[in-house]
Amino acid sequence: MINLTSQYHVLTMHQHTRRTSAMDLNSVTAEWYLGLYPPEKMPMLAVWALEQGFEGPALRELAGCTTATHRDEGSLIERALRECGKEPLDLASAGRLLTVLLCEQIVTGKTSPYEGASRIWSVYDRCGMPEALIPFVGFASEWQDDLDHRDHYDKRIADAAGRLLKNPPTF
Repeated sequence: MINLTSQYHVLTMHQHTRRTSAMDLNSVTAEWYLGLYPPEKMPMLAVWALEQGFEGPALRELAGCTTATHRDEGSLIERALRECGKEPLDLASAGRLLTVLLCEQIVTGKTSPYEGASRIWSVYDRCGMPEALIPFVGFASEWQDDLDHRDHYDKRIADAAGRLLKNPPTF
């Protein structure tokens, strides 16, 4: 899941570019539509978004919630994401977006190769096991099982991430 205290920058599609240091709305949106982002964290996202200058009645309502669930606040959360400039995504689009973002993080060193591959493994499971993601699943599995060669698998994951960025998948 997204660590709300991590430090990196994100571009949003909300009228102009905003610089942030706490959250990547693209990742959160993709994870939400993949069912990987916990709804109980969404009120915190709404508070953060309001602090960043985003506005809207759904964001304000969501920020006032003490918790959220898919069943009770799912449509409110999706309206709040739209107020942040994020349109709904189908599973394939969310999976492609998150995979590309994770590969960028692996290549730039913002996340470890194993952590990125593990998260891509979740995308693989949610998106019908696309063939393009099999290397990440395999290398993450081998990384877990082969303590003596983890550096080797980290390099293979980073190489796979670089290749994927040069030729993004369709699934």
